Amino acid sequence: MNWESRLVLVAEDSDDDFMLLMMAFRKANFRNPVRRVENGQEAIYYLLGEEQYADRQAFPFPYVLLLDLKMPVMHGLDVLAWARQNAETRRLPVVMLTSSLQPLDVQESYDRGANGFVTKSTSLDGLVDVVAAIHAFWVKVNNVEP
Repeated sequence: MNWESRLVLVAEDSDDDFMLLMMAFRKANFRNPVRRVENGQEAIYYLLGEEQYADRQAFPFPYVLLLDLKMPVMHGLDVLAWARQNAETRRLPVVMLTSSLQPLDVQESYDRGANGFVTKSTSLDGLVDVVAAIHAFWVKVNNVEP
């Protein structure tokens, strides 16, 4: 599989945060396709290929999930716990991408099976560095298929 074709799924409820993330992707020359879901339940529907995401041609299974911690409908930690218990998503790399600086959030994320925990930068340049690091490892270098 060509690494530039690997889909990144972003579970992010904030339009502003998602817009800044997309700007960072562009500035970091991130060419991979990106899909967004706006809450935890949508993330699960997407990962299962259910509801509005049933067409796997239009909504392919992601290579990595960037998961916001605090989302409506279903908390990011609950999505993570679900993903680790589901046979289809157990190996999917999940990087928590959040504004939280709470040590308990970091610990709980790793306890539930997160592959990484990244605090969102409030500056575009800082976020570009974060996106570039995520891209370099989880998309380009990591060759394990979920």
